[in-house]
Amino acid sequence: MAKYELQPIQSMYRDTGSVQINQMKRQEFLSNLQADNTLATSVMNMEHMEEDTEAINNLADTYNGNIKTRSQRKDYENLGMSINKDAMDFVKDYNPYKKSLDLHKAYKTSLDEDYENGKITAETRDGRMRQSRMNYQGIQKTASGVVDRDSYFKGVGYVQDVDINEAIINEFKDVDPRMLDLTDIETLRDATFKNVFDKDAGKAVWQVQSGDKIEGVPDHVVDKVMNLVMSRSDVKNTLAQQAELETFDTLDPEKEFTDIVKNYKSQITKLKNKKGLDKDGETIRDNSVTNLEDLITNLERIKVENSTITALKNNRYIELQGNYRDMATGKYAYENITRVLNYKLLDPEGVGVGSQETVPTVIMQAGAPDALSAEAIGGPTRIAKDKYIAEQDAVIKSVVDNEIYSTLESPLQSLYNVNSDEEMESLLTQLGDNAPDKSILMRDINKVKRARDQKDIVLRQLAEAKELVRGDLSEQEYHEQESKVYENRGYPLNDPRSSHTNRKEMLTFADIKDIMIEEGVIPEGSTIYEALEAIYYDPNPDAIGGSAYSSSLSVPSVAKILHKNLIAKGDMSPNIDKKRLDKSDLSLLKVQHILRQAKIKFTKNTEKDRTAIENDLKDAQIKYDGQVDLSFADPEDKTRTTIHNVLKTRSLPSDVQVFGANGEKIAFGKYIEEEFGSKNNYKIIYEQTGLVNVASPDGSALIRVVVQDLGNSNKDEHTGKTKSIFINANELQTQSITKFTNDVPYKVERLWGTGRAGDLRKWPVPVFDGSVVFDYANDEIIIDGKPYTSKVGKEKLTEYIREKELNEYIY
Repeated sequence: MAKYELQPIQSMYRDTGSVQINQMKRQEFLSNLQADNTLATSVMNMEHMEEDTEAINNLADTYNGNIKTRSQRKDYENLGMSINKDAMDFVKDYNPYKKSLDLHKAYKTSLDEDYENGKITAETRDGRMRQSRMNYQGIQKTASGVVDRDSYFKGVGYVQDVDINEAIINEFKDVDPRMLDLTDIETLRDATFKNVFDKDAGKAVWQVQSGDKIEGVPDHVVDKVMNLVMSRSDVKNTLAQQAELETFDTLDPEKEFTDIVKNYKSQITKLKNKKGLDKDGETIRDNSVTNLEDLITNLERIKVENSTITALKNNRYIELQGNYRDMATGKYAYENITRVLNYKLLDPEGVGVGSQETVPTVIMQAGAPDALSAEAIGGPTRIAKDKYIAEQDAVIKSVVDNEIYSTLESPLQSLYNVNSDEEMESLLTQLGDNAPDKSILMRDINKVKRARDQKDIVLRQLAEAKELVRGDLSEQEYHEQESKVYENRGYPLNDPRSSHTNRKEMLTFADIKDIMIEEGVIPEGSTIYEALEAIYYDPNPDAIGGSAYSSSLSVPSVAKILHKNLIAKGDMSPNIDKKRLDKSDLSLLKVQHILRQAKIKFTKNTEKDRTAIENDLKDAQIKYDGQVDLSFADPEDKTRTTIHNVLKTRSLPSDVQVFGANGEKIAFGKYIEEEFGSKNNYKIIYEQTGLVNVASPDGSALIRVVVQDLGNSNKDEHTGKTKSIFINANELQTQSITKFTNDVPYKVERLWGTGRAGDLRKWPVPVFDGSVVFDYANDEIIIDGKPYTSKVGKEKLTEYIREKELNEYIY
């Protein structure tokens, strides 16, 4: 055993480079640590498309794992190669996702710029972006791990949109109306206006020149112009683009195609069942059947040779063309027929024999352009009618909210119930110290009754139009049937991978309906159909704020109500986008997008029925010429003659307030100057002038005055054109007219005309508490269940009102 345990020999030599080596190692440590931190920051800040989220998360996990492993070793001075390799690999791995994002941003910028410059519509901008996003499935790799170059984001190509309405307007600028004068028929009449060649006729007293003057643009001319418009390449491209954007994301293409074919076959069956047509009618029917059969064959061929979506696109293209053609026909095709009767007196002494002291009045056969009465009460569309109903509600509210009626338990019903002097006195007593002058109370009573009846007419117009699509189904049954397509369907609300497992993954159509009921937007018991209908007809939509992936869009305002409800229930959480200046909530954006998609789907599903309803409402606009038929109220034409004589003896003063075609008041002189270029450049067409069936908003009688451009201005394009204006009857300041319009027969006639102006088939008149029904389809008035001809019914109503002294209570 050794005597001593000696320590290892230590050199007394000191390495003079150790300090520099330590400094170098320290520098390498810090440099590599900083490089790894930079890599970690890059990994954390990776921007990407939503479709690449999973791949980006995996990429982040890989590199974050490497970074974590290196941090645990703590010898960063030895990890330079590992860090450099990760950095280079990260750039290579992340670059495809960044490239896709850059391509997306460039595409979005291009769309936004073209939209701002008016080259494309908002629908094209948003539709092409939505289509491109649907096509992008994220970066894909081949079996060998190489990025598939075809998987990069590609923006779908698009064409510049042409304003088709403007193109149509420009084409029609050069279209002149066709004029046809057929006033060459002459007959001789005796004192009683019997043809002198008829049996028992007397000697000739009158010579009558009769016939029609026809002015118009025939349908075939409109078709020819529209063919020119529709054959333009830019128009065809725009229509094709619109058709594609409206069909590419159809949820169930096969069902949609089946429904379309089924609808066309149903139309064919209805056409074939039409009987009793004349030869021309049979030709039109047979051609329509052939066209529909050819259309079905063509669509089925396209479906087989291409795809169902392509067939749907083709069908939508045809529908869009048809919509523009129908619009053009409704706007530009017309025929104004004036029945001309020119009387020449041959034997002045023979006039008295037949007790005929004045020339019979010319009957107006067609309205002048822009006639206020050419539009049925409430307007030509569903939206216009909803607005009109709201206006009548506002009129009623303005009355019942008056402090005068604050003591009444039910102010509106109390006003409705006043139909006699006794009831008027009773109401005055109830009002006590608040009671106004009787004339003011009468004004308010008639005001709310008039608004109620106008509203009732519009609601009945809508109900009658809806009956066309409901068939034998009740409204409730129809709504329930149409709601079935939305059952158990909806849109993704929250990411199912979220850690918040209690949140709703889907917002179904039923959820939307239930929340709208809960929040009082629609009544209890409403169906999904009614909820979506309320969304579709939203009069005040909001705008979605832009985000990285979407531009500003119009969305239903109810989205905010739904979003607030979902947040309150914990079905969603706020998601504030801190990068945006407006700090917008992306969770609200999500709900708004969902409701917009729901509206789009409802729009597509209901287009056929809505079009049928809208067409029925539009057709009502041309069925009544707006002049009261005074054959009952003014059998001797005294009032009509008075109106004509007043207007013949003097022109209308320039400061007389008149209603133009848009219903707004304007000084007569200013109106003529704006329309015809000069205050004196007009003449009055007396034969087309008379009292109208619709009162002004305050209930005053209105007279339609038709004025014609004499061509004495620089507005040559208007020469010979006629315009209708409307003035209060009291503007003529004649005692006889004032007395006539306040008398019972005129009020009854105007009441009858009001329902006709609404184009109703039947109207239980509210002012008579339902005991009187105007049956326009059969030209009858039903009183207490007993039908009378309209003439006899008016006489009985007049007699009853006079007997009961109810004239003041008939507005």
